[in-house]
Amino acid sequence: MSLTSRQARLLTVAGIAAAGLSGVAATGAQAASKTLTYSCTYPLIGAQPLSVAIDAALPSSVPSGSATPQYDVTATATAGADTKSGLDLIGAKSISGTAKAGATVSGVGAAQSVSVPVTVTPYTVDPSATDLVLTATGKTPSLTFPSSGTATVKVDTLALNLTAKDADGTPIALGTTSDSDGDANTFDVPCTLDPTTQDTTLGTFTVS
Repeated sequence: MSLTSRQARLLTVAGIAAAGLSGVAATGAQAASKTLTYSCTYPLIGAQPLSVAIDAALPSSVPSGSATPQYDVTATATAGADTKSGLDLIGAKSISGTAKAGATVSGVGAAQSVSVPVTVTPYTVDPSATDLVLTATGKTPSLTFPSSGTATVKVDTLALNLTAKDADGTPIALGTTSDSDGDANTFDVPCTLDPTTQDTTLGTFTVS
């Protein structure tokens, strides 16, 4: 079937438009991983060490002025025996909640502070386990960069908001413990990066 000159022109214009639109989204994705150590303050037992392994996806490149997609983030937090003993002390049989991981994206225009909300997968306390291992998942926010360059993502703050439940599934209230969401059944666990020298760079990508 032959095309009229008008149909051919329309197809050509449509092809050019499609090619232009294909460059709006981020190009590909790259895996990024980082393990950092924090000091986290829990109710009753105070400051305890926490190792957090972060696995995320970052764009390989993204056009300036265009919003990046949202990418999956998984964080695996491992606490030691003292933290586990704290749960035993209050009779906790399971833990769940949320967290906010903070990061800074710099190198392209003004530095942007990013807060990544994640959900902590409900964890059943294993009486025979020494460590406490929590897994949290979420998505990075969409960002837009006004100019080209190399963007660097560095991880910084971490704040947990958790619920401990007894064997019947009833939340364990911890009284006057700090709680940012106004829910008496949850408690805050603020964390700060260990003062030891840590490379907090999660990854870099190109803004073109």
